[in-house]
Parts: sequence; structure tokens; C-alpha cells
Amino acid sequence: MAVLEDVDQITRVHVDSWKTTYKGIVSQKFLDDLSYANRASMWKRMIERPSEAQTTIVATVDERVVGFVDVGRTREADLPFKGELMAIYLVLEHQKKGMGRELFQAGIKALKASEITSMMLWVLKDNPTKFFYERMGGRLITSKFIKIGKDNLEELCYGWDQL
Repeated sequence: MAVLEDVDQITRVHVDSWKTTYKGIVSQKFLDDLSYANRASMWKRMIERPSEAQTTIVATVDERVVGFVDVGRTREADLPFKGELMAIYLVLEHQKKGMGRELFQAGIKALKASEITSMMLWVLKDNPTKFFYERMGGRLITSKFIKIGKDNLEELCYGWDQL
């Protein structure tokens, strides 16, 4: 479970992961403009005052946060899922080693502990991690366009009816 002392490291993982994962997908200007300070204040607020059933879990290596998953009640009232995986990030050098799967499963365990038995998430269509979600049993539900910087990008919704 994330604590306030993790905020700076979670922020680094979040910003650095955006810069590697979304390179070539999101405009370079948007990525260059990402700020540790802005993300740190967001994470501080979220950890101090989580929304209902929200949990942030960190993955560490040698006492350093290298990834995290953030789950909670869904923000999508029009979809038939009770839970949402809101964020899952892992620094590049720790990807493809099973740690992402462990974070994903820890998020599911946290949802189940809050008596949430279904889940959805949004992922950019051009993000290759969408295949990870498919391997984890997610099925494509719908899509929508979102604005990131000046770009309109398609997001896919994956869902799990039963966790």
C-alpha cells in the first residue's frame, strides 16, 4: 500500500513511464511538458484522501518504487463494472519480468477486498500494453476519443465481468 513517503518515487515512475510508453503515441511536446511537481501534488492528494475503495499499491526493488497500480470504484456510471484499474505503470527496465502481472493481480486482490468483483480500464489504442490486458483476460468493451494535449486519441475499454 502506498504511503505519503512514496509520493516522489510514484511521481517519477508515473512521469518517466509516460515518457517511454507514450513516445510516438502522444505528442513529444506534451511529454516534454510533463512535470514532476504537478504529478507529485496530484499523488499527494490521492494518497492523503483516496476516493471510495481506492488503493494504490507500489512495487519496490531495493527499497525503490519501480511501479504501481491504482484501483478503485469505477468512474464510468454507464458501464456495467463496479471497479476500475485507473493506472498501472512500471519503469521500463522492470517490464517483461512478471512484475506487471504481480501488480495487476495485487490490484484485483484489493478490489475484491472491497467487495468489488468486476473491473474495467481504459488504454490508448496505440499502446502496446493493450495486449497485456488481453492476455490477462480482458475483453474489449467499447472505445472513445480523448484529448491529450492537442491530439484526439482513441482509448479502448477492456472489462472483466468476474474477478
